[in-house]
Amino acid sequence: MSKRLEEKPANKPARIPVASKIIAEGNREIGAQIRAAVDRILHKGASVSSADLRKWGPRGVGYFFEVLRRRIAEDMSSTALPAQPVVPPARQATGDRVRRTNSPQTAKKDKADPATPPVSTERDWAVQQSNRWSTRTRVLMRGIIFAVLLFMGGAALVRLWPAFYAEVQQQIQNSR
Repeated sequence: MSKRLEEKPANKPARIPVASKIIAEGNREIGAQIRAAVDRILHKGASVSSADLRKWGPRGVGYFFEVLRRRIAEDMSSTALPAQPVVPPARQATGDRVRRTNSPQTAKKDKADPATPPVSTERDWAVQQSNRWSTRTRVLMRGIIFAVLLFMGGAALVRLWPAFYAEVQQQIQNSR
């Protein structure tokens, strides 16, 4: 037999790639996933799932939005836009009438802030979770509440036991 077949896998050291190679491979894969997600968003109108955003981490989410902004800017620059953007006249309320103005100052005031994406990042999740009790604390508090209710029920039963006992005894005698 050859020496290679006789050698058991446990007798030789396992080959583990350098950590930097593993990290670089993971970063390349995340980048490919992000570019594919941006393509889906721009061409099919799909949305990115919150599970993907969590998987990519904060740096991946930042890179995702950076790639998305860059691709949108490229698409916008490639299409023929009019030289002067058309600004619809802003509305101003005066009393019970609505008056239209065409001034750029009012148009700037009426512009809404850019919409935030309908996704939750890890930082938002951490803020939401900051006031929550741990699982152990919640279970302990529920147990204490249950014990207090049982204690109060037992105390009421002991307090009312003579009347309850008399009622049961009377029902037994009446049934005979």
